[in-house]
Formats: sequence, structure tokens, C-alpha cells
Amino acid sequence: MFSKNINKVRFNLTLMDEGEYYFDDYSAMFYPPSNTEEESWQKRIAGRILVCSSSMFFEPDDSKLPIMKFPYKDMSSIGAWLNSLSSAPPAHLPTPQPIPQSILSPSKPTPPPTPQPVVEQPSPTRSALSRLLSFSSLTSKVTTPTPPPQPQPTSTSIAPIPTIATNPYTSFSVSPNPPSPLLSQLFEQAKPSFLASKGDIFYVKSSQVIEMKENSRNHPYVFKQYNNIDFKFSFNYVKQNIVLDVMKVFHNYSGKEKIQRDELIKQMVEERENKIFFDITQLVDMNERNILELKCSKISPLVENPGRLLITNARLYFQPMNNIEENRLKNYSLQSIVRVLQRRHSLREIGLELFFDDNSSLFLKFNNTITRNQVYDLLVKHLCTNIMHINEQANYLLKWQNGIISNYDYLLYLNNLAGRTFNDLTQYPVFPWIIADYQSPTLDLNRKETFRDLSKPIGALNPTRLATFQERYHQIPDDQPKFLYGTHYSTPAYVLYFLVRQVPEYMLRLQNGRFDSPNRMFYSIEETWNSVLNSTSDVKELIPEFYRPSYESTSRNDDDDDSVENGSFLTNSENLPLGIRQDNNVINDIILPPWASSPKDFISKLHQALESEYVSQNLHHWIDLIFGYKQKGEEAVRANNLFYHLTYEGSIDIESIINPFEREGMEAQINEFGQTPRQIFRTPHPQRLPQQLRNQNLKIELSDLEQNINFIFDELNNCNINDLNNNDDNNLSNNDNNINSLNSSNNNNLNNNNENNNYNDKKNSSDNIKIENIKSSNGLEFDNDNNNYKNNNNNNNNNNNNNNNNNNNNNNNNNNNNNNNNNNNFSENESFNDENENLNLSTNSAFLGDIGNGGERNNSNNWGSLNFLKFNQNIKLHKDKISALYLSNNSETIYSVSLDSCLKIYSLKEKRQIRSLNLCNLALSSFQLSKDEKYIIIGSWDNNIYVYSVGNGSISYSIPGHSDAVSCLKLHNNNILVSGSWDSSVKVWRTHRQSNGAISIEKTPIADFVDSDTEIRSIDISSNGTIFCAGSSDGYLYFYDLLTLQLIRRISCFFDELVCIKFTPDGSRIITACIDGSVKLIGIEGSEIFSFKVKGEIHCLDSDGSSLIIGTDCGLCLWSLTTGTEIKDSVSPFLSQSSNESIYSLNVSINQSSNKPILLTGTETGSISIWQQ
Repeated sequence: MFSKNINKVRFNLTLMDEGEYYFDDYSAMFYPPSNTEEESWQKRIAGRILVCSSSMFFEPDDSKLPIMKFPYKDMSSIGAWLNSLSSAPPAHLPTPQPIPQSILSPSKPTPPPTPQPVVEQPSPTRSALSRLLSFSSLTSKVTTPTPPPQPQPTSTSIAPIPTIATNPYTSFSVSPNPPSPLLSQLFEQAKPSFLASKGDIFYVKSSQVIEMKENSRNHPYVFKQYNNIDFKFSFNYVKQNIVLDVMKVFHNYSGKEKIQRDELIKQMVEERENKIFFDITQLVDMNERNILELKCSKISPLVENPGRLLITNARLYFQPMNNIEENRLKNYSLQSIVRVLQRRHSLREIGLELFFDDNSSLFLKFNNTITRNQVYDLLVKHLCTNIMHINEQANYLLKWQNGIISNYDYLLYLNNLAGRTFNDLTQYPVFPWIIADYQSPTLDLNRKETFRDLSKPIGALNPTRLATFQERYHQIPDDQPKFLYGTHYSTPAYVLYFLVRQVPEYMLRLQNGRFDSPNRMFYSIEETWNSVLNSTSDVKELIPEFYRPSYESTSRNDDDDDSVENGSFLTNSENLPLGIRQDNNVINDIILPPWASSPKDFISKLHQALESEYVSQNLHHWIDLIFGYKQKGEEAVRANNLFYHLTYEGSIDIESIINPFEREGMEAQINEFGQTPRQIFRTPHPQRLPQQLRNQNLKIELSDLEQNINFIFDELNNCNINDLNNNDDNNLSNNDNNINSLNSSNNNNLNNNNENNNYNDKKNSSDNIKIENIKSSNGLEFDNDNNNYKNNNNNNNNNNNNNNNNNNNNNNNNNNNNNNNNNNNFSENESFNDENENLNLSTNSAFLGDIGNGGERNNSNNWGSLNFLKFNQNIKLHKDKISALYLSNNSETIYSVSLDSCLKIYSLKEKRQIRSLNLCNLALSSFQLSKDEKYIIIGSWDNNIYVYSVGNGSISYSIPGHSDAVSCLKLHNNNILVSGSWDSSVKVWRTHRQSNGAISIEKTPIADFVDSDTEIRSIDISSNGTIFCAGSSDGYLYFYDLLTLQLIRRISCFFDELVCIKFTPDGSRIITACIDGSVKLIGIEGSEIFSFKVKGEIHCLDSDGSSLIIGTDCGLCLWSLTTGTEIKDSVSPFLSQSSNESIYSLNVSINQSSNKPILLTGTETGSISIWQQ
């Protein structure tokens, strides 16, 4: 979070001009202009002189006195001070004249004519002191030829000439007679003044002095005009000429053209920086090995501070080129770096931001992209061991969906991912306006009217104003880039508009030492809301400070002070003179809405609103506008979300602009317009799960912790101390990590996750998801008011309540180990076609149907924890791979089919096989149970679909299903059957109940889809029966609408067989698995939510929406779909017991008597294993 940087000294880099370079500071003395130099001496002020490339500063030690800024461009001269002549221009110096002969010799004999003296002409570029010295040299070089020998005087001649007096300021002699008035005046002015006699003094003759931070207050600067008076200073501990030479150069440069001046200063800076190297004596450990040292700059708001970066095998050091910071040398342990993100700076890919485990960050800027990338690779791939190379983007999305991460933290994370940072005002994090009611006495978060419509951008909330924008849009010629909004929702000026009371020095820097016009200042919440709602020049969104939770530390930068409380930016705690408005109201604290009693209460209620259920269920719409697929292009036009083209990333190549004036102008223009965040989603963002499901999943996770702790203590009680030391250390450590991990997640601390996101490196083409929307589903409509699905075709509401039975005794502890994810759905290099993306599906559990193993039985209960399953028994039923198996509702009967062409029914109660049927000569690939378990529908490699009567023990019905093997089946509500085949077709069949209760299938399918080019391997139907998906052997996932019987879209998920598809019980997400071990969780809208890869080939999976169990040729794998983490065998020992088995089918159900989960696994050898608690 942004917070104020409080230094022990008042001077900071924000007081300099933009682009100005700070060199050094020196202990000095200032002699204020007075009537006499003696008086100036008495009033002398101790302080520091700070030498910069565009100005000189004097900071008094007394904080009551203002800092004085002397721009070089306002100086007429600068140099050493001897007396008043020192600063006089050359025209005011007395012109040297030949010394009269009468002065040289008063004797009557007239000597020969004196030759013209040799004069050394002073250079016009030399200082006044040099010119004065040149004049002294000139007088010393007035030469007189040696007179010819004179005859010895006689007694009558004139007495001998007395001893000649010698002037201490000249080297020639004069007669004892009084000199001329002109020469007397010259000699008098060459004497040192009172101040000059005290030591080395220098002067600055300036017409303007800028005073700032008087009494250490951030008030507007005072610009004082003078008639070129002399300001005198002296250095305490440094030779004057060393510093003066540098200042004279800058003064000389200030009179040149800007291009030439900037180039000269740049050369001077580079020469200086090339001579500075890291001081290795400052290493924390002298045994550290230096790996890389190079120049870079530290970036903070409105400031760029150059320095040297040193990376050793243990630490990272930053040493500024100057001594402006209190702690000049910064060092950071490489172990403390938890994330490294590549950043843009000044529209160039030259930035790198490091995040540390204490929530601080460091933004570094390098000379070019190549250097930046080298440092990035060195840190991420070799040195920073706490950075895990996983796709944290998907992990955070999953955690946000399940309520582990708050809306606030997820928005912060997305801002971070999109290149927004607190260290750069041009790319400051952006948050939405949430509340639309700023007049009511109380804030009612249960009223829809309280909230802003998050599906629309700010500019489209007012239809009348939007019409004005649209009219202007259509008037723009077609050969010019079109836009709706000429202003942006986030600019440095908007950020400081909100934060001026907290960091006034930044606005003073941005506004050239002044605050903005009082009528444009942030004055009232309601007034600002009305402005963004009605003004054609105001579409700004908010900043994170409006929603900051009370638990979050303020500090985001290692120099920040974290004593700033929530809402402090709304109070004028510094008593800043912000001005008087036209209505004569004085601008002071922000006027809050009636429902807020204080700034802290206001922020607290805004945070509650942000975390409310209404926002949770609609926030994904706003994410689509700011970070997602509606950000630009045709979707942005359709969503009325199009801004000026220069605000978008990649709109212009700043590197190609050679002219520095043009480049600087372009950068200033873009910074003024604002910068749109980097687009990170190319498909609709998934919706957050409803509160009921979020609470359910969190309850399971938290109860898992409790049971896991109990399990640990039970194990400790059952072992001796030696066993504890030798065997249980790892388990204890792992479980401690689990507890810390979940606690960290529940605290919503983004930076405590040891994860790294490399946005630009997610380019593994084998995992790209490409979406192709075929036709929208126009048969569904979601009624937000009634929370119902409406079927416009048959007017039937699918309102099946999802019965959730939370098992509080069965707990699932998830070891929060980071995993290798290969999710590239969010890569900027992907191309998607998102047209007609209008599928309106909700995840509210009030309108979800039942789902069970086999699709027809009501086994929708959550499993609870699978961690403590134990092997119960093994049953050998088949001679070949078991392709599918289910457990009856009463947990007493096992049904299974195999590639040995047999159907088997086994009684657990009687411990014997009660049915065995060889249906055909070819393998049986799949089967589905009816709800009453009296009929089994079976798919075979002989192309047929069979209906088996359990009661009769025979085939009651069969039809030829496909022209090739039937590979998969799915039955829904005993009336819809979907089948897939090796012939690449997908068919939808209508089933009927005959008078005797038998199930029959219509001979002609109601739909026959041949959209795939390869074999269909897997099928599943959503719980509400509106959507089904099919997976092909070339990795494509096909979405079909069961109501309109149309293909909605297809997604390229993998480049190998998509062997498993499973809808989560809420119907909002689909779990897909590839035979190569890749797993992806995909939203119903087509966006990838989470992905990972397991060891071995995947053959089967099952899920209750919270847990996911996978069968591979290396055994079982268990994952949490709440936290996105794998449960290791150290937590779930049964997993290691299955490692020697190749699992080809599995099924999880709830034992109705014990209310605990039972796991069935079918192996390659034809045996079935039973696992239960």
C-alpha cells in the first residue's frame, strides 16, 4: 500500500525537477544578504548545499527555516567571493590605463617614452574572480625599459630618490608621491572584504529563489524575485574550487538548447557513474561470492535514483550513486525474495520489481531489456530458491473462487499481474467504484440499488452521457483511431487527486510547486461520484486505499512508515492550505457520506461492500473490462469500453522514436492520458462461487486441519521417542507447513505465498488454450432477481436443489506444496475468438441439479476428507482392465465392466459375486446406472449400446449406437443419454420408461454431432442438464447446449488425448485431464482457472468439487480444488499404498451408514481395491 516516506532530513528527490540528477551534498554555511557583511556574518546559517544538475539547494539545519532552491537558469553568475567586484559583470570593472610617467619618476629629466604595456586579456568565460586575478597580473606585467645610465649627480644635483614603497597587491613600485585617484580606487577595491577574510566564500547571483518546506511543512513553494543580488556561502569540509567547478559547468549548460543540455549532462553523469563501483567492504559477509555488478536505478513515485546493483550468492545489494537516503546501502537476502516480476517503465520493458517476505518491494530500472532479462533469469532460475515456478495466476483464481482469497486481495493480485505497482504513479493499481449511494443515512448492502453496475465501465453508467460519447465516436474519421473516452480511469493526476492530503509533496512536484485549483481539488465523496457519473471529462475509478482492510500492513516499500491508519488520506492532518472554492468553502477534510461516522468507518464500510455477496457475484464483469477480454478490440467497442489508442500497451514502439523531443513528448502524452493495464485474460473471467459453496469448501479445509492435528497427536502417542526423532520429523514439518499455509491464505496475504509469476515466460505452446465460439446458447436466461434459470424454449425452470451434507468429522488436510502448472490461457501471445460469448450460466446452488457417480444417483454429498482412507480389501473380478465401476447407494454392491467384455455385480455384504455376464465378444468401455439401480446402460466396442436389467439378469434392450466403438456414455435424469465414439461423433438420445418400468432408447438420436476430427474419449453433463462436454483424442474440448442442441464452442486444451471430463457439482467448472498427466480446471465460460501436471499417464478421475482424486499408471494422486495444492502421501498414507498399481477406473461415494467416504479403484489386472476410514 502507498504510504508516506518520512526522512530524517527534509530534502528529498521529489523537490527536484523532472529528469534532474542529484549529485552530492556538502556541509556549508549561508550568509543571508544584509546591509553589511559583518551583519551577514552574524546571521550566518548552518546547513547543507545539495548540488543537482538543474539547481542548487541549501537546506538549513534549523527545520523552521525553508529550503532554498537556486535554479541555474535564474543565475547570472557564480564564483569565488573576494569583495563586491567579484560578482560584477566584466563591463563594470575599471579599465586598466598606462601608468603616467609622472607617477613612475617625478625627476625633471624626462626618460624616453614608455612602451605600451603588455596586457593579458581575460577570457569572457572565466569567472569574475579569474578576471580580477587577471587584472592583478596585468598590473604586474606593466613593464618599464631600463633607463640608460645617468651621470653621477654632482653636489648641485637633486638629492637621491628615497626608498620606493611597494604595494602588497601589485609587483611594481611607485614613487612616494600620492598616486592618482583612479589607481587608489583600484587598489582599494582589490582588498578582501570582511567575509572573504574569514575564509573561502563563494557567491550565487540570482534573480529568483524558490523556498519550500518551511517548518518542515509541505506548503506551496514560495517564488521570490530579486534584482540579481548576491547569495554568499562557504563549505565547511571540502575545497571550494572542487565544487564550484562542477556548479559552473551546470550553470553554463543551463543556457544551452535543451537537447544539447540534456546530452551534455547525460555524458557527465555517465562519466561520473562509470567511476563509482560497489564498496565491497560493505558486504554483510566477506565470504560472499560476487556474481553480478551493474548500473541500474531505483524507482519510487516520481523519483528515479541511480545506483549500482550487486548480486552475490547470498544477497542483493543496491548502492545509490548519492547519499540522499538515510541508509545508503540496502541489502536483501535472496531467501527473502518471494516473487520477481518484469515491469514496464516509461513504456519500455526495462523494469524489474522484487517482492519480499515482509511485504516490501523494490522496483529497479535497467538500461535495456536484455540486461533486465539477464538479471531476471539469474534471480528466478538460479539464486532465489523460495520462488516456486508455478502458475500462481491460476492458483490465485482458484483460491479467490473458493473464498480463501478476498476480493480485495484478488484485485491487488490482478493489478500486480497486469503491471500495476505502488512504485509508479503512471501505473498505480486501479480499483472499482462499488457504492452508488452517498446520500442515505445508512448503508444497506442488501439492496441492489446500493451498488454500482459492475458490468459497465464508469463512462457507460449514465445513458445520456454515453450517448454523447458515442456521437463523438461516430464523428471521428475512419482513417483515425476511434475512441469513446478522451480521458482515462487512472492517471498520476487522478491518483494524487485522492492522495494529496497524504503525500502533498507529490502534487507539489507534479504541479510545479503549487496545489491544484481549489475548484478541482478532492472535496466531497458525493461530489466526486456525481462528477464521474455526469462529467464528460471525468471517468476515473478508485485506488486501493479506499478499500484497505484493517489487518493489512501499510508498508509496500522498504522506506515507508507503516503508522498510517485507514482513511488518513481523507483528513487534512498537516493543515495544508488547499484553498477556498468558488462557493467560499475552505477545503479541509473530505466530506463523507451520511452513513460514515469517520474516515476509518467509511473505509471499513467500503471494504464490507467490496466483500459483499453482490460484488462477489459480479466482480468478474469489471475484471473483464479492466484486465480481460473486454479491455480492447471489438469486445471493448461492444462493451462501450474503448479509450484513446495511446493508452493501450503496444500502441506505439517508444524505442523506435529517435528524436529525444518526440520521445519525451510521447511519454508525457501517454502519462497524461493514462495507461491501460496489461491484458491478462482473453476469455470471460470465471465467476466466484456462491457463498454457500465457498463456506462449504472452507469448512472442509479448516476441519481438515483439526483432524490432521488430532491424527498427529495420536501418532505421537503411539510411538516412542526414538521413533519420533527418526520417523516423524518430516510428517510434523509437513503438517506445520499445512497449517501455516492455510492460515496465511485465510489472512489474505498475497506476498506470503512463495510463488512466482513470469508473465512473459508462459509461452509453452503445448498448453495453450484456444477458444472458438461457434454459436451462443440463446435458450437460457438468468434472472438475477429471482435467482432462476429460464428456458425460453420450453419455459421449464431447472431448479434442482443441491443437497450439501457437510461432513465435519471427515477432514482433508492439504499440504500446501507448490506445483508445476502449465497454464497459458492468459499469455499475451494467444489469439482468441470471443464473439457471441453470451452463455448465461450461474453458479448459485439454488438452481443446480443433483449429480452422482453415474450421473443418475443422488450422491451429491461432499466427501469430506480422503486423507485418512485405509486399504480394506482387494477383489479379483476381471481378467483385463476395469474400464468403469460404481458402488450402490447403500454401499453394499459393486458394479463393474471391463475390457474382458464382462459385466460383474459383487455383493460386499455377502462377499460374493452375484452377477456375471459376457455381453459380447469385444470390450465394454463404459456404463451408467439408472437412479433406482435396476437398469444399467452399457457401451461396447462392438458399436452397440445395451440396456441390462439387473432384476432379470439379462439384456432388455440394445441399439446400434455408432459406426465404430462406443467409448463413453453419460445419462441424465433417466431421459437423456449422450454417447461418444471412435467414429468422432457425439450423439444425444432420448430414453423412456416403459409401462413395466424398463428403460428404452429411441432408435434415432435427437442430435448427431460430428464436429471432432478425431475419436471422442470422454463425456460429461452438467448437473442441471443444460450443458454437456465432450473430449477428443487430439485434446479438444467441445461445449454443447442440451436445450438448443447446438455446439457452443470448442477449446484446444491439450495436444494429446483428453481422457477425462468431470463437471463440478455446482456445474460452473469442468475438470479435464490429458493422458500425459496434465489437468486443467476450466470455467463454464471457457476460461482456464487452474492447472497442474502429475506423474504418469492419467486414466480416470473423480471429484466432489472440493477434492480431486486421480488414477494414473503410478497409482493415486489427491488434490484440493479449494487451495489448488496437492496432498502428499505424508498426509495421506494410503496414496503410497497404491503406487504399485496402475489405476484405470475409480469411484468415490459416501457410506450411508457411517457418513464416511469409500473409494473404489479398478486396476489394469482386473482387481478392485476398497479404501475406507
